Amino acid sequence: MKTTQFLLLLFSVSLFTACGPKPAKVMEAPPSENEEVQKEMEVEPEIMVAKPAFGSAGIKKTACYGSCPVYEVHFYATGYATYKGKSNVKMKGNWRAELSQQQCSDILTNAQKADYFNLSDVYPENGKTIPDLPFTITYVEFGEVKKEIRNNIDAPQELLDFEAYLVELIEKLNWAQTEGQ
Repeated sequence: MKTTQFLLLLFSVSLFTACGPKPAKVMEAPPSENEEVQKEMEVEPEIMVAKPAFGSAGIKKTACYGSCPVYEVHFYATGYATYKGKSNVKMKGNWRAELSQQQCSDILTNAQKADYFNLSDVYPENGKTIPDLPFTITYVEFGEVKKEIRNNIDAPQELLDFEAYLVELIEKLNWAQTEGQ
């Protein structure tokens, strides 16, 4: 299994854990005297439980020489998103929305479709950007692995599809304005 596939699988598990339903609390009957004595005599090995990897993703649109929208959005595996609208957008200021478990999973699915961690860090790859055009900056993070891609022009269709998915997700969420405008 490729490292990227393993990391995306790990991220998928952490997204499900963070966004998924919480387990029900189980009530146990009190132990009998024999069980208590037996437990005292047994030595149980200590079990190390790994914490799920924290995951997030985001998209940022930068300014251009025209009236391009300028905003920044972060999606968190813990089930919420933040939006900061700066200029040429309907929603200016700070906003917050909740993400469903399915939406958290879909972010990962779309990153996998794009083969995100194997794409170049910048487009165009030759570094010859067009100053009049804005950048679309995306990132995906889980555990200690983080990838950011800066796209000005000439990105592959897979990256453009991932960016379009994130923009569509922004439009689908129910945003509530927060303090700190």
